Amino acid sequence: MSRSAASGAVADPDREPPALAALPPAAPAPAAHRPWVRRLARSLAWNAVSEFTARGASLWLSFACARALPVEAFGRFAYALALAQYVWLIGDTVANGGYATRELARVAHENPGAAPALEGRLLAMRLAAAAILTAVMLAVLALARLPADLHGALAGASVFFLAYAAFPDWALRAHEDFRGLALANAAAAGVLLAGTLFWLPRHPSAGVATALWAGSFAVAAAITLVRTARRRRLALRGGDPLASHTNRSFVFSLGAIGGIGCAQAPMLLVGSLATPLAAGLFGAAYRFLLVVINGFSVLWWPLMPVLVRSRPGERDFGDALAAMTSVVLLLGLPALLAFTLWPRELLTLAFGPRYAPGAPVLRIAGLVVPLFAGTALLEQTSLALGGEGVRARVNAAALAVLVGLGLLLAPSRGPAGVALALLAAYAVSFGAYAVRHHAVLPWSAIARRARGPLALNAGLAIAWCTARALHAPALPALVVAAALYL
Repeated sequence: MSRSAASGAVADPDREPPALAALPPAAPAPAAHRPWVRRLARSLAWNAVSEFTARGASLWLSFACARALPVEAFGRFAYALALAQYVWLIGDTVANGGYATRELARVAHENPGAAPALEGRLLAMRLAAAAILTAVMLAVLALARLPADLHGALAGASVFFLAYAAFPDWALRAHEDFRGLALANAAAAGVLLAGTLFWLPRHPSAGVATALWAGSFAVAAAITLVRTARRRRLALRGGDPLASHTNRSFVFSLGAIGGIGCAQAPMLLVGSLATPLAAGLFGAAYRFLLVVINGFSVLWWPLMPVLVRSRPGERDFGDALAAMTSVVLLLGLPALLAFTLWPRELLTLAFGPRYAPGAPVLRIAGLVVPLFAGTALLEQTSLALGGEGVRARVNAAALAVLVGLGLLLAPSRGPAGVALALLAAYAVSFGAYAVRHHAVLPWSAIARRARGPLALNAGLAIAWCTARALHAPALPALVVAAALYL
């Protein structure tokens, strides 16, 4: 999809990636100065603050709920969050957030005057889809006979649809306003922290927990909408016809359904097939993996504008991918080592001793981290090249592997079997992306950049293995090694 959003053309999912001649020309920039490097570094810094604030608040919510709620209620809470985010994929097909970011960034670069109308159109589409989903979910809850704690959890989660649809994080990313996004996430995190400290202990239920989670998006939405409107980047009238964006967003969203589905389906499988106790144990371990997975979005959103403005074979394109590979290894390999070497200790420190039996799931989750990170980097490359069709097919195959193996292994191996299915799914998607885009990836530059992170993590592995052999306390070993690593 190399044409701007104003073209109104429907993407062909069988053209992936398009011919290089069809891609938009790179933005003119003196090679000696390469201003994208400084802009990318600034965006990464603010996006790191933004994402770590948001993910830290989400992790804090999990910790608070795990300690305030019974294990069974915590399982309902985790299940409701996964279900709400999965149902939102239906609304996301109308105006996908990633699609909106890419198209708005492209239009803002090629035709800045058309950007406000496009932004307003996309926001209106997302709000309309959210209103329909909210109405449907409330109707189902009114008619269905569900356990009280599950009913309350889903009712609280229903707030999520409108709150998230009104949160124009995609617009701030397209305009590279990561500072504004960080401020909004900080405010939402503050509200979430206050709620878990003062409200949840007095009303310990899964419904209150999910309502606090969904309400935090409403706080972020209010701040970002005001900021966007004050800068006159939003026009609620005009723009392309509705169908032009709906059709193209649908193609884009097919891949998102598979990709996000791979992240959310494990909790849904365990919540549906296992006991509430097993779901609670799995949910605690899986929250660690989700925090790491979501943390990698620090890298992807600032990278997208750089790849959109350049083309394969150019220095900027290759350098950006090689540099991001190095960062992926620096962040992902320590998580792999920590999850596989210290699973019981991490679960006990974070959630309490009741959750230590979830260690086998967390150990497998550690192996998932580098496969997910590599898959996500290749996925961003594919999208920047217009490869929506590639992503849709790869992620659909990975989701099919996950669900099929999960249903096969869950009866005999329990939650650990679902975790193994997730590992296999990401192995499939990483291999498929690597084969499909082999010709455009800067393999030699990637190999050079990977040497340092690999050597550094080899030293970290030796340090942690030695600490375990000497029966050193977990927390000091983790903290000291992490400080030396940094």
